[in-house]
Amino acid sequence: MKAVIYGIVHPYIHHGKLTRKKIRYIGQTIRTKEQRLSQHLSETIYENPKNVWLKKLKKRKIRPEVIEICEVDVERADMMEAMSIFYYKYVLMNNKELLNLDIANNHNLFFYFDKYKKYHQKYLSVLDNY
Repeated sequence: MKAVIYGIVHPYIHHGKLTRKKIRYIGQTIRTKEQRLSQHLSETIYENPKNVWLKKLKKRKIRPEVIEICEVDVERADMMEAMSIFYYKYVLMNNKELLNLDIANNHNLFFYFDKYKKYHQKYLSVLDNY
């Protein structure tokens, strides 16, 4: 079975024009990424940074978009999700933008990232655009 590692993207709009996009949350799902986004949008009753952000977007009538970072076997999804968070937060230095709780702050990730970075780089390069 496959899982999708996805990013929820904030479309920054200024005077009605899209000015930039930033990934604000990285997750994984075995559903379609659109189904998972809909689930995130419907579960905003819980108070956490991601849901506070989604509520603000909803109030402003802005729907975030969802992108696929990569597709992996379910058995590797936890590691790839954590590596994607690590890469986006600490390698690309977007640590203020990302709203994930800090599951990527795991010392084992430094080892895995260094050991497997050539393999994962082709997947993680998607994040370079955000």
